[in-house]
Amino acid sequence: DLSRNQLRELPEAVCSLAALEELHVGENQLTRLPVALGRLQSLRVLYLGSSQLTELPEAVCSLAALEKLDVGVNELTRLPVAVGRLLSLKVLDLSRNQLTELPEAVC
Repeated sequence: DLSRNQLRELPEAVCSLAALEELHVGENQLTRLPVALGRLQSLRVLYLGSSQLTELPEAVCSLAALEKLDVGVNELTRLPVAVGRLLSLKVLDLSRNQLTELPEAVC
C-alpha cells in the first residue's frame, strides 16, 4: 500500500511485480502513470483515487483481470475508448473528476 505519500510518479519497478493483485497508490501527487503499468496482468484492484491524474493511460485498459478501478477525485477530463476492454471490471469509480462525456463502452 503506497497510499497517502507524496509520490509524484509511480516507480517503474512496481510494474515488474507480475503477481501483484492489488495496487493502492491513491492520495498521492501522481499526475501520470507509466505505460509499463499494463504489464501487471494479475492486477485485480487498482486504487488511484485522490491523486492529480489528468489522464488514464491506455495501458490500464489492457489489465484483463482488473475487477475494481478507482480513479475518483482526480482531474480526468476523458477516458480512453479502450476502457471497454476491461471485461472483468465490476466496480468503476469516476466520481469527482472533470469528465464531460463517457466512451460508449462505459454506457
